[in-house]
Amino acid sequence: IERDTHSDSTELYIDILIKRGTLHKEAEDHKNAISYFQKSLDILQNTKSYNYCEVSALLGSCYYAIGRQKEARKSYLVSFRTLETYRSTLKDDYYNYLLNVSDIFSNNGEYQLADSCYNEVYSWYKKNKSKDELLHVIERLCTNAYRAHDYNNEIKYISDRINVLDNKMNVHTADACVDLGGAYMSIGQYKDAKQCFDKAMQFYNKNTIEPLKRAILFNNLSVLYLETGNYDKAEYYALKAFEIKKDAISLDHPSYALALNTLAVLYCKLDKFQIALEYGLKASELNKLNLGEESDAYIRSLCDNSKIYFNLGMYQESESQLLTALEILSRLSISNVTTNGLVLSNLADLYSELGN
Repeated sequence: IERDTHSDSTELYIDILIKRGTLHKEAEDHKNAISYFQKSLDILQNTKSYNYCEVSALLGSCYYAIGRQKEARKSYLVSFRTLETYRSTLKDDYYNYLLNVSDIFSNNGEYQLADSCYNEVYSWYKKNKSKDELLHVIERLCTNAYRAHDYNNEIKYISDRINVLDNKMNVHTADACVDLGGAYMSIGQYKDAKQCFDKAMQFYNKNTIEPLKRAILFNNLSVLYLETGNYDKAEYYALKAFEIKKDAISLDHPSYALALNTLAVLYCKLDKFQIALEYGLKASELNKLNLGEESDAYIRSLCDNSKIYFNLGMYQESESQLLTALEILSRLSISNVTTNGLVLSNLADLYSELGN
């Protein structure tokens, strides 16, 4: 009625289009939602209003939901750039929205762009927000750096987190020490990692801590001793972590598959390949079931299983694991460069061994 009575550029008509798009989005009918949002954007495109910014973001979320990553990224960037013109007037709204956009960039594999946006929010939060809100942003910075395998920045952000906590030892600081130790391990600084784990262990031993936190620390210690060649201690902590997780969490928890994978890698190092294969196949099965076959954890577990098959002389099975991983990576619009390199490197080693 509004379109026929007046014109299809009136404020009410645009509002109706957005509401209809939102209804379809909530019903997970993304195809029709995209149609309505796009119609409203076509009318709003010359205004560059805050409305235009919001609808661009809604359109991006619909594209993201149906796996059209390039269109999603384009819509979010349009939304973000439009929003920048409102930075001085919106303030809180601007930075809250920027935080959400940063999450989407990170989830989309746009780690560098996400880091830049998170840091802009972080700078503003330091001056205007509470300690808890600031810690929330730092945790997102840490997660993004971890996803990007940017361990130096991860170390920097976790250190910031500990500073915001005033370096007072409590459960949050102890948890941060475990994370910091993990980041140090990733760049081979095992002495620094051990110091961080020791700090956390001292606190955990003196206080009542939920079992999973203790298991995560044990799992990290197992990896540390595995990397430094102390296999007895590595096995001791890996089994302790596994026993805790068996009782404390369900099979669909990612940490359970991680414990299995740690045992698989350990027993492979100890030349106990049949035991390693048993744990490794179970870990990859759970990663695929719970996280999906396109997850980094599943692809990396295929690489670990390939090594075990290789050591058992089962070269065809070893190759199959790596080719499956490579095929999955080829389907991803954005894949982890480090994981890609790992798969290709392992394939090269296999073909070299086979004289190919």
